Formats: sequence, structure tokens, C-alpha cells
Amino acid sequence: MVDALRGSNLVVQQSVQALLAAGLVVIHTDGLVRYQPASEAIGELAGAVETLYAERPNAVRRMIVSPPPSSIASFANAFKLRSDQ
Repeated sequence: MVDALRGSNLVVQQSVQALLAAGLVVIHTDGLVRYQPASEAIGELAGAVETLYAERPNAVRRMIVSPPPSSIASFANAFKLRSDQ
């Protein structure tokens, strides 16, 4: 995976652990990592992200690399109507 992703061993290991914690992958005893959502809901969310990425890849990339919103902004955004966002 390190070669295929062109990343360091540490970065790949941390990424796999994050995916495992998110319920997106399983790690087999032989070290094989395979996509397997922990629930149907997680699988549906992953599918929605895949669709969004196919339609608007730059928007998804910006969401990934942008800093998280402040707590106050998150609280305020919780009260916005969907059409406002």
C-alpha cells in the first residue's frame, strides 16, 4: 500500500487506523486491508461521498484539507436551514 499510495509507512498506517476507527475497513490476520462498512448506514454515507466526489471532486478536496470550523460556528450552523448552507 505504501508504494501504491506513494506515502510513508507511518502515514499509511495512521490512515488505515483512522479508516478502521471510522468503521470503513477491516484488517485481516494476514495484514490485508479491505473495505467493509461496519453498518448499512456507514456504507450509504460512503456511497454518498463517492457520488459527491464524482460530481464535485474539488469541493470534496477542499472539505478534506480545510481546517475544522470553530465550536461557535458549528453551533450556529446547526440552526441554519438546509437551503441556507
